[in-house]
Amino acid sequence: MKLEALLIHVKGMENEVGGYFEVNKHKDKFDFVVSSNGQTNVSTGREYVELPSGVHSLLWHYHPDKLGIWPSFEDLLISIPSKNKRFECYVNLIVTNLGCWVFDGICQSNEKKNIDLNQIYQTWYNFHLFMTKETQKKGGWDFEVIRFGIEQFRYEMFTNHGFRITFIDDNIFRNLRDKQFVSDVVNYLTYVLK
Repeated sequence: MKLEALLIHVKGMENEVGGYFEVNKHKDKFDFVVSSNGQTNVSTGREYVELPSGVHSLLWHYHPDKLGIWPSFEDLLISIPSKNKRFECYVNLIVTNLGCWVFDGICQSNEKKNIDLNQIYQTWYNFHLFMTKETQKKGGWDFEVIRFGIEQFRYEMFTNHGFRITFIDDNIFRNLRDKQFVSDVVNYLTYVLK
């Protein structure tokens, strides 16, 4: 299915769902496949989706509102190179009801000499605490504060860890025309994959 159909398919779902996507013959369009529904980790009680990272390098999954609109640390780990991974670089798209996260993380060709997972975790954890606090306020969200927090997180991940992350919002930080959001996500994915 195309991105627009995927966004309609997942909108309002209460659980995670995920899969992979492929570049179609037009080279600027993507076909999305649903391959896994959310599961609950028995020991932690957290929901997750099993992504087909062993056979696909272009992955996507949906975060319902109840799980937060930002990536988990496990989401970041997908894009960190490892000798145990089949592909040198993964593109991971996280779909939320407020926008999409696109990250290709740290590709081995751009890899810093030492990847310190503890430092990456600390940067993510600080952002996680910030987003949890800001999205749980009784008076509602201050979108300007949240936008600044997202930009600060992106900046720190890139400058401190060489980890590229982009958040493309769906009409929460920018005034968009219909379909512009879908076009923005497709254009960015096309850019990342060149």
